[in-house]
Amino acid sequence: RKSRGSNTDSNYTDLSETETYPFPSGQVGGHGQVPVDKMGRDMDEREQYRAILEDNLEYDILLENNPYDRDTIAEIMELLLDTICSKRQYIRIAGDDKPREVVKSQFLKLNCTHIEYVLSSFKENASKVRNIKQYLLASLYACFKSVSNRETACPVGERFIEADLERIVKNDLLEKLHLLVDADDRLHKAAASTEGTEENLRFRLEQIEKRLKQISVGRISAYERYAEGRLQRDIYLIERDKMNTESDSLSAEKERLEKELLSLSQSRNRELTETCDMAHRTLTADELTNEMLLYFIDRVNVFSGMRVEIVYRFSDEIAKLIEQENTSE
Repeated sequence: RKSRGSNTDSNYTDLSETETYPFPSGQVGGHGQVPVDKMGRDMDEREQYRAILEDNLEYDILLENNPYDRDTIAEIMELLLDTICSKRQYIRIAGDDKPREVVKSQFLKLNCTHIEYVLSSFKENASKVRNIKQYLLASLYACFKSVSNRETACPVGERFIEADLERIVKNDLLEKLHLLVDADDRLHKAAASTEGTEENLRFRLEQIEKRLKQISVGRISAYERYAEGRLQRDIYLIERDKMNTESDSLSAEKERLEKELLSLSQSRNRELTETCDMAHRTLTADELTNEMLLYFIDRVNVFSGMRVEIVYRFSDEIAKLIEQENTSE
């Protein structure tokens, strides 16, 4: 995922205090100047607001980070422009008529986090949506807590006390690292108890696979001889049961050896080793440093209802190990 540069701390901002850009014709834009095109001419109102929205939403990065949603994002952009540039006194949203200036003000406060929230919500409810335009309009309006409309739901942006947020992130990280270290210890113990080297395990697995194929062919052959009357029923049953017993035994051995081979392979995984080394250092440190946090955590998303989403940098394999250790406790 691409970095958003200067917006690193945007998740901790009280969005109701985000600066708005009241930009009626003839007034200045967000940067103190009326936007102009490359030829130096004043842009029309719609293009002026397009430039503001593209800046507010970090539009290019938003498209790059969501390549499969480019059409929806473009549709959202046009919907925002239609609404902001509307000449109607009221805008109908979710069955209610909202003052155009209130809606316009809120839409000019939106940032990329709001749009990604709306995209996520739309994907989850796409099959239930009948009127896409009205759904998106209502979602865009509802994703920001308006000062003039206190009853409006606010999916993102409520302020967290910094100390509380740090405590939540720290506790979750330490819990994940304890699980990772425990999983790594379990893997090393399993690897130490394996019967021989990786080469020997693979060789034995090849032998088992070959024998299981032979048994499968033998079963078919025995049944065909029995069906043709060339093999008595009691003899057929004895041969069949004997082959079934051997097959079950070999399948159980195969499953056990595959687990041993996986443990041996994982215990030698360089990425896992490096991550676990850093986990040990973090767990035994006197205090968490910024370096430690950035090593494990990609970003922290804060939603309404005091809900926090912590996005870790763990690979899929390491994340799976942590989850397995957590469910096994």
